[in-house]
Amino acid sequence: MNNGDYELVVFDLDSTLVDGEGIDTLAREAGVEDEVAEVTERAMKGELDFGDSLRERVSKLEGLSVERAEDALQSLPLVRNAEDVVNRIKVEKAVFSGGFYPAAEPVAERLDARHVRANQLGRRNGELSGDVDGELVDDTKGEVLRELASELDVETSQVIAVGDGSNDVSMFEEAGFAIGLDPKPVAREAADVSVDRKDFRLIEPVLEERNVIE
Repeated sequence: MNNGDYELVVFDLDSTLVDGEGIDTLAREAGVEDEVAEVTERAMKGELDFGDSLRERVSKLEGLSVERAEDALQSLPLVRNAEDVVNRIKVEKAVFSGGFYPAAEPVAERLDARHVRANQLGRRNGELSGDVDGELVDDTKGEVLRELASELDVETSQVIAVGDGSNDVSMFEEAGFAIGLDPKPVAREAADVSVDRKDFRLIEPVLEERNVIE
């Protein structure tokens, strides 16, 4: 493959495009930070998979108002230089998140990414129900990447994936090229190249080499 063959760049959201984790932000807003952190720790120890841990953490948010939840998710700041670099990408862009649509959609719009895949928080009478509605985006990001590539008539070898966490590994394995942005060890191992700080200027040369930036 030459450097002009890439047609799609897929970004993780939490701790990649935005500086923080949506579920932790919601937990602070709901006053259940310690309870959610305990579930996260169990997941990190391998006692729960990502999907089970996400559902358990979301269950602790029951009763939080939808308005407060959406405001909290949309308060997460973009990672340094993300807006400038991503808005110069000239191929198709997508945001895949193991987090939630109220966080992912505004960021995608701001970065001119036309494709968003994330999780939907269940709601009831203006409050979070404690459920995750619909099909869960978790460790299935590789499958989601294949599906989107097929929709766009793009080979997975023509996709660049950018992420930081363990649930990005499956899309790293499917993509033609994978970039770790200050990644966790398991994601670093799966990436083709990694940088050690959350600053999009550091991956700009990599994207330029692959001819996806104007």
